[in-house]
Formats: sequence, structure tokens, C-alpha cells
Amino acid sequence: MPDVVDAEKLLKAAGPGVSKHLKELLKKIAGHPSADKAFHALEVYSRNLKLAPPKAKSAYDHTLTEEEIASKLKDVDSVKKVASDPKDDEGALLPICALPNFLEENDVLTWAGVGFSSGKANAVMNSLRHFAATTEGLKKVRFWGKICGSGADYYIAEGQLDAAGEEDPENPGFEPLGSGSNMFAYWVTNSVTTPNWVRLPDATPESIVAARGLKKIFTGDLEAPVVTVPYFAAPEKLLLRAQIARITADTVLNVKGYLTVSEDDGSIAEAEEFVFPDQSTLLKPEGWMHCVPHILRTGRCSYMEIDAEAEPEAFAAQEAKKASDPVQEQLRGVKSKDWAFRSHAGAVVSCRSSKFPGAFCVSKGSAFVNIYVGYGLKRSTNFFYCAPPAVLNEPEDLPECSEPTPAGGQPAPPADE
Repeated sequence: MPDVVDAEKLLKAAGPGVSKHLKELLKKIAGHPSADKAFHALEVYSRNLKLAPPKAKSAYDHTLTEEEIASKLKDVDSVKKVASDPKDDEGALLPICALPNFLEENDVLTWAGVGFSSGKANAVMNSLRHFAATTEGLKKVRFWGKICGSGADYYIAEGQLDAAGEEDPENPGFEPLGSGSNMFAYWVTNSVTTPNWVRLPDATPESIVAARGLKKIFTGDLEAPVVTVPYFAAPEKLLLRAQIARITADTVLNVKGYLTVSEDDGSIAEAEEFVFPDQSTLLKPEGWMHCVPHILRTGRCSYMEIDAEAEPEAFAAQEAKKASDPVQEQLRGVKSKDWAFRSHAGAVVSCRSSKFPGAFCVSKGSAFVNIYVGYGLKRSTNFFYCAPPAVLNEPEDLPECSEPTPAGGQPAPPADE
């Protein structure tokens, strides 16, 4: 027994490498079918083990520092907070605005093969619940979808605020919040297990027009510069907001007859006596309607008012634009070339967008759900960078002459004097 104790002390003093090597060597010998041959091959086994490349260390072998432990504990507390009911400092439950149950919506989406896992759907629901309870002035909110990025993904929430937006005096074409392409406000986060939602800036006509001319995979960083051709001057968050506006205008559907236009003020509201159509009707484009304003080529949903007498040329140019790109109704029909309709299990109908891959509207029973999961790109031909402008010729050198000095005059003194 003392010999064994001394041997263990010797191995510990020699370091973990010797002990580990002997353990691996004994495993090799014990697994050999013939004990005699294994004994003779002892040196070969030992040499092979020494020459073998080291195995990658497991995450369990890594010793965490105090900073890493504190960071992980902070993440755990954040996950616990999101998974619990939203409460104030006194422990009372916070009121929540209108929020659809995403777990039920995810069950509908799963029938069409576009849903999230149960764990991810639960995390999205918990995160939206906390977001809806802690955001002031929020009237209603829904999960818009997910845009994938190269570094991180964007989970997007669509909400409607009580207060209306203000016009921008420096940009007359800007549509304030609650109208046009800014009918809704949008918030994003890179992780639904944390309650950090960042509101995106409102879309501008300039950013929407620029977004139509380029294709760019998002990085997941809102402040990252957009390096592409044509040049995009704003950071990634403005490009993301412009793409969300384009996707929403072209892919958010409603069952025909579900919404109606009020005869009094022209507002759009849910129909009081609405009867949900049968499945055969929903499998046709005639059973669906767009419910978000259409974006014109100018980047706006409507044309600006121009005084014909004060600005006749601008008025004539805008009238020509109206003729080629007229304003469309908010509740407008669906084009069959832009959508593919399919029945699932005889009870579910999915509408898949051909214009923006990843956009779906799924109906089951008397419920329908809109969602987008993709890269935020429109289907088109393969993208290629536009040719840069031609390099200009160097300008001709200006004629040079010697510095004039008066005849017989004294030369100028040195500069250091």
C-alpha cells in the first residue's frame, strides 16, 4: 500500500501529462484482444500516443474567470426575467397592450412548414410580452418575423403607437409615423432571450428608392456601414427599415372582406358581419387582399401636393409619374403571379410569396397569420455590382512662370530672417 501511495505522489509531482499518458496507454492495452501481443506492443502504443495530435479541449475543461462567471450569471438572470411575468418594482403585474398569442400562431405556421420550434416560439412570446409591458404608448404589437444575417439575426416586432408622428421640415417627402410606409413602428433584437428591443428609425423615400437598387446580406449590426454598389450612405439600420417597409407593403395579406373602409372618415376597420370563406376560396387569389399601402416608385405611398400655378414644370412631371405609376388602394387585390397557394392536410392554406421568398400567410380554421423569415431580399436575377463611373482624365497643367523680380532690385530676404 505505501508503494501505491508513493507512486500516486510521484505521478502528481510529474504533472498531469504523465498521468494522462499512462491512463491512455492502459486503455489501449486493456482493449487489445491478446494480452501477450499487447505487452510486446507497449512501446509502439506509447510512441503513437505521443505523436497523436492533442484533442480539442471540451468546454467543461475550461476554467472560467470571475468576469466570465459574472457575465453568464447576468445572462441567466436575464433569461429568468424574460420567462417570468412582467412586474413593476412593487411586484404588481404590468398591463399589456393588444398582443396575439404567438404560440397559437406558431402552431398554425407549423402546418405549412414555416414555424419555429416550440422552445423558440415560447422565447419569442415571453420576449414580446415583456416588450409590450415595458414600452410606453404602445397600442398593439405582433411578431413580424426574422431576417437572417451573416453575423447575427434580426427578430422583428411590429407595433402601433398611440401618438402620431411629426413631419420633417428638412425632408418634405418624409411620411410621418402612422401614414404611408411608416404606418407601423418596428423594433429589432438579436436575441429573444433578452428584453433588449431597439426601435428602428422611420423609413425615408430616399432609403426605399436606394434599397431597390442593391442586394446586401445584413450583418446583424445596426450601426454597421453598408459597403456595396450603388453607394448607400446610411448605416445598416436604415437599409433594414427600408427593406421591412418594402416586404410589408407587398406580402402582408388579409382574407377578403375581413377589413372594410369606413364611409364616414375613410378609415379601415374590421368588418362587423364577416363570414370566413371556405378553403376552396382561399386557394385562389380572389380570396385575399393586401392591407398595407402600396409604395410607389418615388418611395412614398402617395404623391405630394404641388401648386400647378406656382410650379408648372414640377406639376407636369408629377402628373406624368401618376400616369405611369398610379396610386393604389390600401385594400387591393392580389396578383396570381406573385403568390403560390397550397393546401396542407385538407385544413390549412398557405400563401407563399414569389416576390419576396420567405413571406407567408397561413390560414387554419378562422385564423390567419402573416410572417417573414428570410434574408430580406427580393427575388430577381443574379445580382451584380454596377460598373463604377469612368475614370476622368487628369486636367491639363496650368502654365507656370518664374516669380517676377523687379529689374535691378534687391532679392527678397530668406524666410527665416
